[in-house]
Amino acid sequence: MTVEGIRKATEYFLETMDSEGVYEINSKFFEEHVEHFKNWSNRRNSFHHVLKKITPLIDGKITDEEGGLFMIQIMIWNLASMLELFKFFLMVVTNKDRIKFNPDKAMYGQVIGTICKEMNYDEKTRKTTLDNFMVDFRNAIFHNNYSIGNFQVTYQNYNNQAVVLTLDQLNERNSEATAMFEVISGFAEKKNSELGKGLE
Repeated sequence: MTVEGIRKATEYFLETMDSEGVYEINSKFFEEHVEHFKNWSNRRNSFHHVLKKITPLIDGKITDEEGGLFMIQIMIWNLASMLELFKFFLMVVTNKDRIKFNPDKAMYGQVIGTICKEMNYDEKTRKTTLDNFMVDFRNAIFHNNYSIGNFQVTYQNYNNQAVVLTLDQLNERNSEATAMFEVISGFAEKKNSELGKGLE
């Protein structure tokens, strides 16, 4: 899916949560969690800034293979942190009268899958949503079930099939996750502005 497609799919998911009464936000949300989101947003911006500074410093001092390994690992960490932030966000804004998550035990895919079930998504839409939120990739990273080599990362999907991502494809995944973050933070700010609060 394209970055724009991911953006629209994320908007649809959040709007459906809202229209189905699964999305719930109150004035305490930004009081308790806004700094968490601001901090991550600042780290995201710093990540790209620092990466641009580092790249010229190591150019010619390490092999191409070492450079590829470094770039892939950095992008994996950045992407994994974004996906974990999505889990945190969804657990915070889910209507607690509809769904109760154990913050210490709830898994990323479980959170998204449970929300899909609560919104009566059919199986095809549920799987598409799980794919959009990169559940397989996130699980592989957090369970260290992946390998890096030949300028690509390989992991197993939920069908136990090998998925191979090149450096360019991994960069595209990061762009997709960044688009999701922008949609999620924008949607949260819009909803909270209705309560007279915002991210500023």
